[in-house]
Amino acid sequence: MKAILSVILMVFSLCSPEFAFSTGYKTPLKQVELIKNNPAKLRDLPADAPKVVFYFLKKAPGASCGLLPSLANSTEITPIVETEMGENFPFCFDVTQGAEFKFHDSKYWVFKYSQQDTREDTSTSYFFVQQNGEDLQPVDELNNEITPNDKTIQYMAAWAKFKMVSYENSPYKVSESNSIITESAFLNVSHDDSTKTCRVIADYVTTNNVAESKTVPCESILATTALKTSNSIYFIVLYQIDARKTGGLIFVRRGNIFQEAVDLEKKFIIQIESKQILKVKESLRKWVKSH
Repeated sequence: MKAILSVILMVFSLCSPEFAFSTGYKTPLKQVELIKNNPAKLRDLPADAPKVVFYFLKKAPGASCGLLPSLANSTEITPIVETEMGENFPFCFDVTQGAEFKFHDSKYWVFKYSQQDTREDTSTSYFFVQQNGEDLQPVDELNNEITPNDKTIQYMAAWAKFKMVSYENSPYKVSESNSIITESAFLNVSHDDSTKTCRVIADYVTTNNVAESKTVPCESILATTALKTSNSIYFIVLYQIDARKTGGLIFVRRGNIFQEAVDLEKKFIIQIESKQILKVKESLRKWVKSH
């Protein structure tokens, strides 16, 4: 029955223009045998974070794991990995890390987990969920993505928000090679061939503020880079306007928001027109150090 439900949800996610969520399958708490609740290594998450639970389904040979809303009287588990009667694998091995990110006035979470796939093999993955009040909804698009390897949980939160920005940015096609993701912020760079424009979006991972976005006439992106300081981060973008003109954008994080630094773009126009992004970065570095 679960396999049929998964197929239906997959078809729905492919047809829906909005983000698809697995709203159907939940496991009643009263039908499971709890093993442990909210491991100590996850207790540094905010108080309203979902609680990780490990449990056995009736007559199941392997352990399952999932999430409970933070309310003490929550009665339904959102499964991460669930092993049913007659299934030996996969079973949940551990849930080790969690982090939050915000998007369009909603709170999201990512959890790192490992599962036993066979007697010899284990794998590590990430589970993404949206928190709507006390309702938890897995985010199908993110959970079906091939995720980066060997990244921190904070990076994965930034990666997830970056991907969600990319999903809704059609018809612009994201340039993965020119985009930048850090543990606290990201630069999303995309191009639309039909209009010969580029769109650049800079955003902070845990803010609900509207992301700073700029769309410019653009044949191609030349280069991008980031300059991190002790209390901020700058993103620099060089792009080709046409055969003769080069443009540049500089975004700076102020508090929990990004803003386009038009004054700095004007100040470093000579370096921008040189098309050498390292010159722009070095000039910016010297300016930051002196201010």
